[in-house]
Amino acid sequence: MVQAKTSAERGDLTFEVSVLKNCRRNLSETVSARAGDRLCAALDAELKKSRSEWRADKCTRLRGGLTYCLG
Repeated sequence: MVQAKTSAERGDLTFEVSVLKNCRRNLSETVSARAGDRLCAALDAELKKSRSEWRADKCTRLRGGLTYCLG
């Protein structure tokens, strides 16, 4: 997540999305995720939501600089 935030701050949106995809993939490969752990499912949903929101907001961020801060 730190890499995604740093990439976003640098304006490297392609790498940001790539990092989020890798986070989701790595999470899905864990024993906990495979066992249906609810925390893993919630984290995966949050990563998916974040990625979708950031992609939708990409044009806004490119036009006006980074308008979305990851906290």
